[in-house]
Amino acid sequence: MFRRVCTPLVFYYALTLALPVANGAGGRAFLAHALVVLTVPPVVLALFCLARAAVARSRLHMPCRPAVAGGAPAATVANARKP
Repeated sequence: MFRRVCTPLVFYYALTLALPVANGAGGRAFLAHALVVLTVPPVVLALFCLARAAVARSRLHMPCRPAVAGGAPAATVANARKP
């Protein structure tokens, strides 16, 4: 997942950090901005990856076929009714 977002993240950092520095930005306001820019995207990305992993893990534990009344899988009941 990190490889997929690496290039856009590098361009984002270039536009929000390198370009202002090249234009002479500095001071406390820019440092506060830089701190937010450097910390928020990785935190959001990590939360997204954790949520995605949790969904993938929960799908592994789901039954393949829904059960019907009586506890038999739906395919078994459907096959039993065929003449």
